Amino acid sequence: MIEGVDAIWNGEVMNAAREKLMQGDRNFGICKGCDYKTYRNGLLPDKLGKDKMPAPTEQTEYHIGKAIWGAPYTKPVLNPWEH
Repeated sequence: MIEGVDAIWNGEVMNAAREKLMQGDRNFGICKGCDYKTYRNGLLPDKLGKDKMPAPTEQTEYHIGKAIWGAPYTKPVLNPWEH
């Protein structure tokens, strides 16, 4: 059993996010609207970025939907100029 940070980093939700991002799909959660391009995304499952991610599936959409459903996990923290 994977515990702690490993359970999150290697869990179904992070893998679903990786699958979508590796296909250039940013139309979900906090990634929606972001146009940042990178050659080596920090979400890659391996340090060298050589592992291939499968294409997103209905299961991918299920995990993403489950993760972003409902209220935010944390309260927004505004910068002083945003008050």
